[in-house]
Amino acid sequence: MNKENSKSSVSLVVYLLSLLAVALLSGGGMYVWLKQSVRLSSVEENKLVQDNSTQLTEQITIKPSVKVNETDSWKKFKYEGVVNFEMKYPQQWQKEQKSLHWLIPEQTGPWVMNIDIYANETGQKDMKKYAKQNSDFYTILKNFETESIKGVIVSDATTMGSASYLAFFPVGNYIVSVNISAGPPKLNRNPVVLLEKILSTFRKIEAVSDSRILLTPENIEKYNKPYEKACDVKFNNDKATDTVVYVDKSRGLSVELPYNPNWGNETYRINPYDEYTDDTYIRLRFGPVITFEGCSWSRLKNFGFVPVQTVKQTEVSLRKNPTIHSGDIEKIQLTNGLTAFQYIDDGIALMYTIEVVGKKHNYVISWPGTGNAQSEFAHLRTIAESIKLID
Repeated sequence: MNKENSKSSVSLVVYLLSLLAVALLSGGGMYVWLKQSVRLSSVEENKLVQDNSTQLTEQITIKPSVKVNETDSWKKFKYEGVVNFEMKYPQQWQKEQKSLHWLIPEQTGPWVMNIDIYANETGQKDMKKYAKQNSDFYTILKNFETESIKGVIVSDATTMGSASYLAFFPVGNYIVSVNISAGPPKLNRNPVVLLEKILSTFRKIEAVSDSRILLTPENIEKYNKPYEKACDVKFNNDKATDTVVYVDKSRGLSVELPYNPNWGNETYRINPYDEYTDDTYIRLRFGPVITFEGCSWSRLKNFGFVPVQTVKQTEVSLRKNPTIHSGDIEKIQLTNGLTAFQYIDDGIALMYTIEVVGKKHNYVISWPGTGNAQSEFAHLRTIAESIKLID
């Protein structure tokens, strides 16, 4: 039995050695290479690394990484009017109004972005002082600088679940305020970062020198004469291409007025709006210059400030006006939440009119129309609905 067992053991060992030899010859090349590689001298090892590196370099071309600025591909908003500047906003966003109010992402997701831009004429040079006087909030007040603008930022970060930046910067004789905010609650960090990127794209544009004569309410009569030649002067009356925001805290509002930088002609230019006081109340004149009856030049669109009245008082007052047909007075609710009355005043001329009930004043928008009441009131209503009351 012992001999048989011994013979079986030898056979088993021989069998296993045979299997191992086959394995080494057929599939054990890696094992043999690894065993051999650890025995390489340092010179041989370095040569092997260099050879392998050369082969890799020949096979792979490594391109240097290029840092791409995300805002380079953004849309550009350019504004030329009482102030001149430009800014950028994400490519997928849509600008709902020409003044850039209520700039809203196409896909809002869990939050909505708003941008409001205003320009106030002021002699204030101390930006931080101006910011404190004209902001209802600030937990952060710091200097900022973009490509060509220095100013200050007022920020309440993520207070009450929203993020806001109110930036003030000087452009000429104006202070431009840019209110950028994101909300509603459950705000994450992404909108805050985006606000900072948008603000960083603001850039002042140097105004192109314009040697044309500026027509104003004070000098238009001077250039309007002699009348026999005035009728031959042609003015650009193209449709408005933009809007200009008029802001006056003392009168309690901001409003968007239509504007076209090309209004005027080769000799004359005009402001986006002119402010003046007549015998009755303060007015803004806007729109293109029109050659009116008797060859007189005039801007016929008006925005007036009249004493404030309640809705009821306003209606009663209008119905007592002999130049307004009582049956034509229509009470309307505007999309901005304000109440207004639209009517036609047949006094000196046929004037299409909307009077908006405010807090510090009532606001009267009017102009002589073409006879298409629906179209005229639609244009008037666009301006009326842009009004925002300011305390």
